[in-house]
Amino acid sequence: PLHHIPIGRYRKLVGYVGDQAPLLRGSLRKNLLYRHGKVSAAQRDAAANAADIPALIRSLPAGSTFNLGERGSHLSRGQQRQVALSRALTTTPALLLIDDIDQGLCEQQRQKLLTLIRNYTGTLIFSASSPEFMALADSCWTLDNGRRIDVPHPIIPSTSSQDANHDDIHRHPCGAA
Repeated sequence: PLHHIPIGRYRKLVGYVGDQAPLLRGSLRKNLLYRHGKVSAAQRDAAANAADIPALIRSLPAGSTFNLGERGSHLSRGQQRQVALSRALTTTPALLLIDDIDQGLCEQQRQKLLTLIRNYTGTLIFSASSPEFMALADSCWTLDNGRRIDVPHPIIPSTSSQDANHDDIHRHPCGAA
């Protein structure tokens, strides 16, 4: 049972990236280190690289000392998700949960995240609306009144560019293990 696992151990086993990342007022560096001050520099660097944090740092006027504002208000939604993803990956969790994996991302962030999904060695469960992301899942399903219903994988068009607006596609939680 989960209540027997100490909270510190649980946080190392499970990573979560939600739609609203809990970002702190303060620097980007402070937010990246939140709850992870004792991990190795190699772990932090690997997580930052997987989330494309070096590109984010280069894009900000003050780099890693950039003040994010209350709840990350000075960052775009995609940038907020980058920070949250880096934090979630810092402990190399066995289980990574990502809500709305494909929302609010620029093309560079999308490509980086697609690569992450393809190479993730733990269990990854995510919700997505983009067929491009759903196609990477081992299984796709939806919930209907609390019951899991398997749905077929999407057929991805052979074109390399995807429509950036996927609002007309029904959203299914997908997971890749």
